[in-house]
Amino acid sequence: MAKWQLNGCVHSFGHPQARLSLDLDQPTGVRPIIKLDYVESDSAAHMDASIRMIERADELVAIWDGQPARGYGGTADVVHAAHDRQVPVIVVWPDGAERR
Repeated sequence: MAKWQLNGCVHSFGHPQARLSLDLDQPTGVRPIIKLDYVESDSAAHMDASIRMIERADELVAIWDGQPARGYGGTADVVHAAHDRQVPVIVVWPDGAERR
């Protein structure tokens, strides 16, 4: 039986959920939450948070429709970053998604 650990990353303190996420007790089985110093929740913050998560991951599970990212830091960019770092990726395709 595989043992899973959750990686968490708060990318910006300007994000509406940042304070909530930082105030929660650390759940069992979750690695310490990475806290980045971005003020704004923008594309660069999202991608940096994703890269930090990938660097700590043994495997990435992505909910992705297979389409290109709509902006820097989108799911396609994260999946490609994982592949570039040779982190295995499991893609879950939503109903109706089409492969290109």
